[in-house]
Amino acid sequence: MTTVSNHLAVIMARGESLRMGRPKGLCRLHPEDECFVIKVVRLYNQFGIPILLVVRPEDEADYLKVLSDEKVDVLVAKGGGDTALTMKLAVDWARDQGLNPKVFWAHPVDMPQILPQTLEELMEAAAKGSLKAWRPLHDNNPGHPVLIPASLLSKVLSAESLNVSMSRAWKNASAKDSVPSIKMLMVADSGVITDFDTPDQLHAAPEKKAPES
Repeated sequence: MTTVSNHLAVIMARGESLRMGRPKGLCRLHPEDECFVIKVVRLYNQFGIPILLVVRPEDEADYLKVLSDEKVDVLVAKGGGDTALTMKLAVDWARDQGLNPKVFWAHPVDMPQILPQTLEELMEAAAKGSLKAWRPLHDNNPGHPVLIPASLLSKVLSAESLNVSMSRAWKNASAKDSVPSIKMLMVADSGVITDFDTPDQLHAAPEKKAPES
């Protein structure tokens, strides 16, 4: 398995989770499961990728309680805005910490079923090509996580009001020729497009298995 340390995985958890009724990262698909945030943290820890979890002040204590034994940094930031703002907060945090990640990963906290194989495939694709961002594609649906070279991320965020999604911010920057379009990588992993917004979705979720090779 690939091991990297000059990356930073950003777990985005600043949402209000109004439809779920509680912080999504603390949800479980089944009673015996680990909660979402633990699953995502351990996904990146397998690769030695440093992790930053971005949460709201009102959710901090609950997240810290479940993360007490995990290797992850936590950034507390006011809710509101959109994912572009979350990524800007992560970039600023890394700079303030004296870190210099070459690559950022954008991963919503409510997507706990992504497979390690998918991260491997994204890293392999990025290593073969020119400087581009990569996003997994499953059944013609773009998913997460998104692998973003730091130099491109800085260009996207500097040109944007940040009150938009990362997808919209990227399209705006691409239209101005500031950055190339995000490259899509077809994957067999349905977890890249599976998120959870409501309690009903939790109860209905089937147990996920790795696709056959």
